Amino acid sequence: ISLGLVGSEMCIRDRDSTDLEKCLAHLEAKHGHGNAIVLGAMGGRLDHIIGNLGTLARRAAGPDLLYLSNTEMVLATREPVALPSIPGETWAVWATDPVTRIAVEGLAWPLPDRDTALWPSTSNRAVATSVTVTPVHGVALVMRQPAPEFWASGISPATPR
Repeated sequence: ISLGLVGSEMCIRDRDSTDLEKCLAHLEAKHGHGNAIVLGAMGGRLDHIIGNLGTLARRAAGPDLLYLSNTEMVLATREPVALPSIPGETWAVWATDPVTRIAVEGLAWPLPDRDTALWPSTSNRAVATSVTVTPVHGVALVMRQPAPEFWASGISPATPR
């Protein structure tokens, strides 16, 4: 969805939420729940990047909320999800909570119900046309570094498992 705002339509003055949280709340209030692709959430200052990842993890909307940079696509999910992939792409999966366990299929080094908590993510490589991520008792953050063919073909929606 593109807001196409001219001028300053929205100004929420508080210090308890980030600009991104304010923007997402505004989208939900005006347009209801739906798909959103956020550009620019993964660049700039490290404190902003970490805050934006926290916002993503709190919402855990799966493929309905994607962060897109010039090199990565990131989402967070509480539910099992099957995501399209191109063999050879780089993927990483991690959790932000020490009780979360995550199982992943479709990667060169599958994670069978592995403890990935508090940021020990490792790079992995897709070997199938779908990567299935199954978080248990928490949220999985999923990073995909799409192959060049992905950018040429457009963004494909994920398939709920």
